[in-house]
Amino acid sequence: MQRSSKTYSRSGFTLLELMVVMTLLAVLAAGVTPVFRGALSGVRAEDEARDLVAMLEYAQARAITDAVEYRVYVAPTLNSYWLERAEIRGGRAVNFTVVTDQVVKRTVLPPTAQLAEPRARREGKQLLYYVAFYPNGMCDEALLGISDLDDESTFLISTEGSQIRWGEEDAA
Repeated sequence: MQRSSKTYSRSGFTLLELMVVMTLLAVLAAGVTPVFRGALSGVRAEDEARDLVAMLEYAQARAITDAVEYRVYVAPTLNSYWLERAEIRGGRAVNFTVVTDQVVKRTVLPPTAQLAEPRARREGKQLLYYVAFYPNGMCDEALLGISDLDDESTFLISTEGSQIRWGEEDAA
């Protein structure tokens, strides 16, 4: 009688091999996570600044197109901003109403970003500020700031000379 020899081939990984690979992946992930978190926080603050600049530019364009005053309101205590349009009666602005269309909405900044107290017109005794845009293309001079609480960067937005400019504040 012939004996048959069976050969067993090993397929798969041992538990030890899997644990070594998982440990290496965990160490790599722990090292890379802070780098990405820091990069993303700076991007979020910049995105918020871009959104505010877009609303200011939109308000300026709509004021010219509609031949009516628009205002961008900034509420640092609420960490939000929004757009309002003048209601005209008898050739005068009698009231301002919030603009609700698909292009602009009231914006509340995420907890990682903070609106600084602006240098702009103040609405009454409230901590509510605004930048007015007029039908002739002019606007109030203002300085607005958005700070990132994670990486301490600040983006400044200026409407000096009715031109909207923005950039990151130099850390000096």
